[in-house]
Amino acid sequence: MSDSACKFIDLSGTFSRPELAVLNTHVEALRVAEQQSVSGDGGETGVQLMESLRMVIRKQGADALDRRRLAKIIGER
Repeated sequence: MSDSACKFIDLSGTFSRPELAVLNTHVEALRVAEQQSVSGDGGETGVQLMESLRMVIRKQGADALDRRRLAKIIGER
């Protein structure tokens, strides 16, 4: 999750409402992971959190990022 957030920050360039929504979702996911003592890849919880992040990035980040940068952030080719 933190890797995804860092990639998003590095590749975004600007931070308007959609980008801030994506970053906020990353922070919330990290809070959940900390509260549930998630470590490593997080198992099933980690998979669910990352899929939620990918959905938000696709929805909110698509306006600000080209497909290549978006795919790099969410781990798709």
